[in-house]
Amino acid sequence: MGLETVEFVMDAEDYFHVRVPDAAAAKCITVDDFLKVIVELLGAQGREQNETLQREVWEGLITIFADNGYDVTEIRPESRWVGDITDYG
Repeated sequence: MGLETVEFVMDAEDYFHVRVPDAAAAKCITVDDFLKVIVELLGAQGREQNETLQREVWEGLITIFADNGYDVTEIRPESRWVGDITDYG
């Protein structure tokens, strides 16, 4: 996992008030994979895992991307961390 991705994970942890295990983050190939991890972690905190939570997490991820200077018009659930978002792993 490249430095840009690690920094994004840390920003997401702060934004959503969760701790993403390194092993879970390392398995995330797409933005959607990471979204699912965040939804599961919030579910473990007692949040109902439904479409509303998924939408809330998506909007939060887009906010984090925007705050980090990414062109959010290019970010899709199927966007891959390496190649689509960052140039390297």
